Amino acid sequence: TDRLDVLTAVQANGEALEYAAEEFRSDRSIVLAAVAQNGHALRFAGDALRADQEVVLAAVMQDSTALQYAAERLKVDPKVLLATLPSNKMGPPPPRRQGEGAAAGGPLTPSKASLASRTWRDIHGPTSPAVPTATAAHTAEVASRLVDRQQSVRQAACHALGRIGGEVAGAHAAELAECLVDEDPAVREAACQALHHLGAPVAAPFAGAIASRLKDEHSNVRLAACKALGRFGGASAPYADALATCLADQSPQVRTAAQRALERVGHGAVDALIKGLEARDIGARQAACQSLGRLGIEVIGHAAAASLAVCLDDDRWQIRTAACEALGLLGEQGAQPHACRITRLLGDEDGDVRRAALEALLQLGGALGHCAGYVAVHLNDARWPVRAAACKALGNMGGAAEAYTGALAQLARHDVDVQEAACDALNRLG
Repeated sequence: TDRLDVLTAVQANGEALEYAAEEFRSDRSIVLAAVAQNGHALRFAGDALRADQEVVLAAVMQDSTALQYAAERLKVDPKVLLATLPSNKMGPPPPRRQGEGAAAGGPLTPSKASLASRTWRDIHGPTSPAVPTATAAHTAEVASRLVDRQQSVRQAACHALGRIGGEVAGAHAAELAECLVDEDPAVREAACQALHHLGAPVAAPFAGAIASRLKDEHSNVRLAACKALGRFGGASAPYADALATCLADQSPQVRTAAQRALERVGHGAVDALIKGLEARDIGARQAACQSLGRLGIEVIGHAAAASLAVCLDDDRWQIRTAACEALGLLGEQGAQPHACRITRLLGDEDGDVRRAALEALLQLGGALGHCAGYVAVHLNDARWPVRAAACKALGNMGGAAEAYTGALAQLARHDVDVQEAACDALNRLG
């Protein structure tokens, strides 16, 4: 019969299920035979069977990476999670910890170990949902694998605990923190990610141990550490200086993650960001400017705004630009005390600086009506972003800018690059 032919085919090659008729893809016996031969055959099964626990278990026991084809609810099923762990016999804990204990966040010198095992993270990604139905027994069994002799098992156990989440996984946060000093960087990364998923207040007590990974020789570990500290928010304030050093990291991804983490720390990161304004690395200084601006004047205060204003006189155009943009983000309350310094930059030799200065002045509106003439000069700037910024600034100056409506009308008619900005300014001025 046709059914027997299909069954025979999938027993020989599970992926032959791809070419079977729809009725056979929804036949439980045929699909079970297919996934037993090749777990990846699960992707060709009908929707109902990809949501069948027994079928999914059979698939992941054949190949743990087949979990990616399961229904969403089974991707976080405790029994399925356990089945994805490699079936190695438990052995003595590997010789993996160096230096002081993880909870103390002591110095360590990680060995150079394999980064090859990435399967679990690649499948599940960095933001996995918690498992609401996990039991303490399930979770304890997963946690026991954190000291397995096989790197891939330890890594998978870290990720599984992160996915389980909640109080049952939180009970093993200290064991996860010990994995932060594992000899294998993939395990250290997985431990950071798992503690990240557990979040505060469960994992925040281990922020110091996570912060020690900010100097890890592997960028993936540093990246995971930055993200975890950012997740803890204000609880990571004691490690703001360490995060700020990552603004100069050689990895762009780490730099970005450190910047976001500092912004999530909030007020507790302000002093570290002010120090960052004087960093040797130009990218770190730019990031410090940007983050202070994003945090807002209510968070950083006027003293920090004054530190930003000092950067308006920096020798590097990138820093002058970043400082202008940051002061603009602080709004009228933050920019007003430094209006004269900002206005002087309208004559800067760099077009980006002129644009940023005009955009900062935009926040002051009518309060700088006496500067309308200086702003209007830039309606003829060689760079269109500067002309557009001048249009916007004039449009926000009210009656003081009425003398320049003719020039704005000219731009609205003839300058394709700034027509929209010019028309909007004219509408604002009535």
